[in-house]
Amino acid sequence: MFGAVNVSRTRKLAIALLLASVASASPAAAASAPPVDGHWQGKTAQGLPIFFGVRAGSVVNVRWFADLGLCGRQEVRYPHAVILLGESGRFEETFEGEIRIEGTFASARRAHGEVIFPKTTGLPGCPPKTITFHAVPRR
Repeated sequence: MFGAVNVSRTRKLAIALLLASVASASPAAAASAPPVDGHWQGKTAQGLPIFFGVRAGSVVNVRWFADLGLCGRQEVRYPHAVILLGESGRFEETFEGEIRIEGTFASARRAHGEVIFPKTTGLPGCPPKTITFHAVPRR
């Protein structure tokens, strides 16, 4: 009987530890630190640069380059952009009703996302594009 009591206590302890680990892995507990304020830079999947700032819970002063096929290489600048960060570190904004940036801060020092050109001139060599990016704080 003593062995049965130990097994029962062991099971209870295992269940308690399992419940504690599940609770600690909840989204609220797993929230990462906010991104580092300052200048950020990175590269798009095309190997072209992307720049932005982080200030007081917002992404600011967004700039990137994109190769749009026959439409050429474009520099996209929104120096007055202020994009508020969501609780999950996500940010998104549509500029001029068309060009869009979406991103997530995976940690205080790592961001990833995509820039989206849903419309172009409509010419055959200028299709819509979605280009991924990764960025880190500038050193």
